[in-house]
Amino acid sequence: GNADAISRPVINFIVDQFDIEEEPKSRDPYKNVLLKELIIFKKVRPGISKQFANKLQNIAKSYASEGKKIFIVKNNIHLIYPDMDERKEIINKAHAFGHFQSESTYNRIKDDYYWQGMVDDIKQSIKECKPCQRNNKTITKYHPAQVSQVSNIFKRVAIDLILGLDETEEGYIGILVIIDFLIKAGSETLLIGCIYCPIINHFANEVSICIDQACKEFKERNLNGMLVCGDFNCSNLKWNENGDWYFDRISDGEQEFLDVVNKNLLYQNVSVPTFQLNDQVQKSFLDLVLTESNTRITNLETGPVLGELSRGHLTMTWSYLFKNNKNFHNQFKREK
Repeated sequence: GNADAISRPVINFIVDQFDIEEEPKSRDPYKNVLLKELIIFKKVRPGISKQFANKLQNIAKSYASEGKKIFIVKNNIHLIYPDMDERKEIINKAHAFGHFQSESTYNRIKDDYYWQGMVDDIKQSIKECKPCQRNNKTITKYHPAQVSQVSNIFKRVAIDLILGLDETEEGYIGILVIIDFLIKAGSETLLIGCIYCPIINHFANEVSICIDQACKEFKERNLNGMLVCGDFNCSNLKWNENGDWYFDRISDGEQEFLDVVNKNLLYQNVSVPTFQLNDQVQKSFLDLVLTESNTRITNLETGPVLGELSRGHLTMTWSYLFKNNKNFHNQFKREK
């Protein structure tokens, strides 16, 4: 019997000691199969430790699913979280609209889609765009991290044109914004700037440099006032009527923004939410107005959503007070 057993062929089994908890820790469901299973099937795979399961469940709270389609929930809004194979096509379709740069391409996508690393994917796709390479489609601008020298009124003017809006009762179909970066009213000379920051965590350093340089220019040239406004996209920050900020949680980019505002002793004047959700709820303080003094801005009010849409940024109006106590609007009234 023993001889018979010895003569039989020996089969070696290699046991895979793969530990399912060594799966990638990415928050991208399409790079983390355990997270994807939890989002779609609402169950944690058997054999996972309780501690690891709790981590997955905390991450999964930011997601929802419909069949096999995955959504990420941001500010109670469901954005499609596309599969990795679909992302390139989404970017190319948005970019091909006019072969615009990464910021414009991102703005065309952000209201419908989101995925981890989306901005980097957009930049890489545009770098690989053959029509853009062939035509060398690069826009030359003032460097965003430097303050341009402005010696007189109308030396530098910014123009922004928005078309495609619903026609108003007065027959308007667009908005034309013209900003003179140096305004002289009476005996006062003001430095005025406008900032748009699509994602504060990606561009916090650039925003900080811009504000630092503007404050340096303001002090070195001994100007009378400074006004910096725009969409800073700090969705976690809030301000009260005294200009004091507060938050429940804060990102690294938002902390860097607060640091540069506090360092330069700037005053933030907006104390009401400036973004409206689809359900008419006004939530985030995305649009801010910064001045060198807390006595500059009065009568700040929000109006309807820009473009008369149900969701978006609210319009804002305010009065700017000069040191001679005259109102900005009064300076430009037509003489009777």
